[in-house]
Amino acid sequence: RKANFELSDDDKENPDTVFEFSLKQMLGEVNTAMPLFSSVDSEESRTVTVLISDASCGQSSMLTKLSALKKDDSVIIRNKGKVGYKDNTSFSEKFFNVESNVCESISEIVATTRKSIETKKNVFIDYKATNQEINEIKKFVDGLKRSFENVEILICLSGINTELYNRKVLNRYAGIANGLVVTHLDQCLNYGSLFNLAIDFNTLPYKFFGTGEIVPDDLEAATAERILAGIFKL
Repeated sequence: RKANFELSDDDKENPDTVFEFSLKQMLGEVNTAMPLFSSVDSEESRTVTVLISDASCGQSSMLTKLSALKKDDSVIIRNKGKVGYKDNTSFSEKFFNVESNVCESISEIVATTRKSIETKKNVFIDYKATNQEINEIKKFVDGLKRSFENVEILICLSGINTELYNRKVLNRYAGIANGLVVTHLDQCLNYGSLFNLAIDFNTLPYKFFGTGEIVPDDLEAATAERILAGIFKL
């Protein structure tokens, strides 16, 4: 409809012109942004970045990649999430000299975060919310934001999950989140679903895309061009 108003009759007869016009409009529909930990100006300020999801979606690997961007200035905190959780500190975390902690309770997460912030570390929290009520998760997030100045909550989606599943996750956490990260983008078969989610949840910008298993190389800042290239096989 917009093309009917803005393009001449001759332009509308040219498929390349219409396609270029459409791409330009679609680019404007995808909201992207830089993460808080890269935009905080003061060298004295440290950030708390929380990745949150319902089930296994590559979140732990994504968090390791993000923390590796800060290398010696990072601390990873993981909650047990479920009975039988084992502390398997990855080779990547050891290689990049990133401290890793596993906490059993919210109070322990907050205490470890405070200690890390006091020692001038950026904190990355891998929070598995499996089987928890949303009110309980909201209390945890609110507690972090009251206790620390620079807190960012990112919902972790997977490019190999269906749009319906990712939409369910977004509906659950959209009210407490500041943005989105997407894992397994290299295996995504439906980039259109990511475009649809960008439109329906436009207050939550995409921040990072995970594009493979290698830490930290298979990580890129989110761009609208990446999604459109996947849709149109550009």
